[in-house]
Amino acid sequence: MGTPEPVTSPLARSGPAEKPVMLIVDDEPGPRESLRIVFKDRFRCVTATSGREGIEYARAQTVDAAIIDVKMPDITGVDVLRELKEIDPDIVCIMLTGYETIETAQAAVRYGAADYLNKPFDVFSVRQSVGKCMKRRQERLAAEESLRVLEQTNEQLAGELAQLNRAVEAGVIPPASCTR
Repeated sequence: MGTPEPVTSPLARSGPAEKPVMLIVDDEPGPRESLRIVFKDRFRCVTATSGREGIEYARAQTVDAAIIDVKMPDITGVDVLRELKEIDPDIVCIMLTGYETIETAQAAVRYGAADYLNKPFDVFSVRQSVGKCMKRRQERLAAEESLRVLEQTNEQLAGELAQLNRAVEAGVIPPASCTR
């Protein structure tokens, strides 16, 4: 894994020129590098050769999306998924496996995987999955930001209304001047 670069939160990004960060966690160099090549145009791709390495990176840097191999020698991809979601519930996590089982699929869903794809992966399918998941993520983050702004505005208006009511009660402002 390369030297970590400082990354800001998705809402605090400096502008459209900054790419989102994709963490690719796979112990096999072939799929790991293929995914890096597939997504390097749209993401700043960071690769990890083990589950623990991927978790370490996510603890130190902001990650927007992760593609995680289910079967790795140190810890399972489901364990990586669970840890990444504890670090940041907004990370889009897509599981990738050559060893699909009902149990791992159910665990992936339980811990918040956005998708569960099979190896060998089809480039079109994985790009489509990541695109849909990132779009949903951006919409959710934008909605959360809008809600935050609306709550702030509501608090501000409530404060102004309380101040106006106090002025009316104190006789500073006649009640008729408060209506339009």
